[in-house]
Amino acid sequence: MEYIFDQPIYRSARESRLRNLFHHLDVPSLAGKRVLELGCGTGELGHAFVEAGCDVVSVDARSEYVDELRRRFPGRLSYVIDLERWDPTLAGPFDAVLCFGLLYHLAAPAELLDACARLAPWLYLETAVSDSDEPICRTVPEQGPDQAWSGEGCRPSPAWLNQTLSALGFHVRDISTAEANWDGPAPCVFDWVPLNDGQWKRDGAMLRKMLTCSRR
Repeated sequence: MEYIFDQPIYRSARESRLRNLFHHLDVPSLAGKRVLELGCGTGELGHAFVEAGCDVVSVDARSEYVDELRRRFPGRLSYVIDLERWDPTLAGPFDAVLCFGLLYHLAAPAELLDACARLAPWLYLETAVSDSDEPICRTVPEQGPDQAWSGEGCRPSPAWLNQTLSALGFHVRDISTAEANWDGPAPCVFDWVPLNDGQWKRDGAMLRKMLTCSRR
């Protein structure tokens, strides 16, 4: 059965984002690390870390995606978890958390970032954002098989991400470059120029950020 994540636009998005992330990581040093993949879908992003030698645990709110992940990648540890109603202490500890394309599908993103800070010293974060110099995080309705499980997502500003992550003890590094961009029917850009207009789309493309965050 073909899932939404099998569409060409999703394959392109995975390839470009992973290429950009791995360009900024010491990939050989990942071998043996324990990684938690949040909002895993059918597990392809996490599998890139498996291929890098990591021990990956994957979670998603939709049971059909977790079932498909287990079919595609036998032996991968995966669980059905609503990340807006979970106890992160039951999962950890980990060496890193992979949170790509999930945060903006949550109504309470600060709670998830707090959980990430308690789980691991490293966070690899990628999300859609709003273009604002102010630390804002607006909520938006979402519907669809690749959208918010609760029906409500958010669009944080880069300033909000930096403020929230810094308060949690993270050192934040913005690795958003054109290498992560993708085109097609749902284009997304990472190297956008700030206009401080409060928008999260520009010329039909979603504005996004990719960050690596570390705690001492």
